[in-house]
Amino acid sequence: MNGTKRIQELGGPPPPSGLTRDLGPRPADGDDAPARPLPRPLDEGEGPHLRGDRPHPIALHGASGSAADFAPSFALADGGAAFTSGSLTAWFYDSVDDQRTAYSTFSKSSIVEGVVGPACGVLASLISTLALNLPIIVSGAMAVTASFVAVIWLRENYGGERERSYARILREGVSEVAGSKVLLYLILSGLFMSFVLPTFMLYWVMILRDCGLPEAGSGAVYTLLILSMSLGGLISHRKGRLPPGHGALHPRLGRSFPGHLDVPLPFPVRRQEPEALYPPAVSSALGMT
Repeated sequence: MNGTKRIQELGGPPPPSGLTRDLGPRPADGDDAPARPLPRPLDEGEGPHLRGDRPHPIALHGASGSAADFAPSFALADGGAAFTSGSLTAWFYDSVDDQRTAYSTFSKSSIVEGVVGPACGVLASLISTLALNLPIIVSGAMAVTASFVAVIWLRENYGGERERSYARILREGVSEVAGSKVLLYLILSGLFMSFVLPTFMLYWVMILRDCGLPEAGSGAVYTLLILSMSLGGLISHRKGRLPPGHGALHPRLGRSFPGHLDVPLPFPVRRQEPEALYPPAVSSALGMT
């Protein structure tokens, strides 16, 4: 007998429409009824799909497991990080009048990132239950959106009587970088240094597994790794309080900031950076105007 009809005969309410389906007759005890076939396993290269007939367009790449769909996701995330360092930084300097507040905020940013990172990791783990690639899509979209808002609201981008336009600053900056070997070497070394962390984060789990680490312990190790980075930022903030006029090379802006430890470079670097490399907001905050 149909399971739904049996419930109705016993006086139960009818099931809501669209929430149940007829699973067929239930076999009696002792009957050798054939087992229902299990869902077909995913083929190689075929990723999990979100529930529903029409998934959201942004989830199409996130629900795929192929390398061709993973590449745009990582590109979106890296683009969001680039937009963040190029626009939100200038926006922050433009919004804060006190230079000491700006310096203190950037020196403490690594500490905050180390605390927020594990919390976002938990959220990303929950999102990854829908699709493995979805956290990358979401993080990249959020970073790009926030950075575009900063670019639109940054008043220096529109020029003025005393302010140069953003396009002019960009042209002068490109010309300055192209004509200086020191700046080219600095940018190239920064790119090579930026490759270290993504490569490490990509392979550290596999290396630890080969060394005998249980799979269940990888989450705890990752949390300790992020917290150790936060601790390093705290130590750098405590030890990096240098006298005025002395600082360390900031990894994003290429400028000396209090609160960071000195990083020796294999080549000489000019102390006075060209003004054209920075938006007016950053230049004024650095005391270059």
